[in-house]
Amino acid sequence: MQIRRADGRALPNLFPMTHLWTSTLEQPWRDALDRYTAVVSAQGVARLTELDGWYRDELPARLRERRRPHVTASELARLTEWKMARGVWRAPNLVLVRSNPQEAVRYGDQCWSRVLMNWDTWRRQGLTEHRNWWPEVYRDACRHWGIEPDPRVLAFSTSYETVRADLKELTGSA
Repeated sequence: MQIRRADGRALPNLFPMTHLWTSTLEQPWRDALDRYTAVVSAQGVARLTELDGWYRDELPARLRERRRPHVTASELARLTEWKMARGVWRAPNLVLVRSNPQEAVRYGDQCWSRVLMNWDTWRRQGLTEHRNWWPEVYRDACRHWGIEPDPRVLAFSTSYETVRADLKELTGSA
């Protein structure tokens, strides 16, 4: 499939996408970014191009303009539409999101921001705990079922904290 720019000019496929992740060259990444909107449009999903442009360009600009970045109830609904256009459309989810009162969205956003911005403080104060609770639950279940716990299952040690992207330390350069 040939992808074209908005002006109709063809974009050459100079670098296969399968090799992009291992590339240390800047140009293939720039080429992929240049093709992004055309690739999104080529998906043929109603409103995806419009919603994706809003998500990538308009929403970040709005958030930067606010004294404290936050999303409104209408933005949360539109984010849900964007996400659903990118994957599986589950209409009941959008109905639920749209039914959230603005005050509930505001309150949830404030609570999440407090936790996210002061994560270490909350943990030091004992207000949140992330530990591997799996072995304890599994042992109790095995005791209830009258079976011996499998040592391989007990060895599972992934905690919520180790897999949550929002708890990762991010670094980067401009």
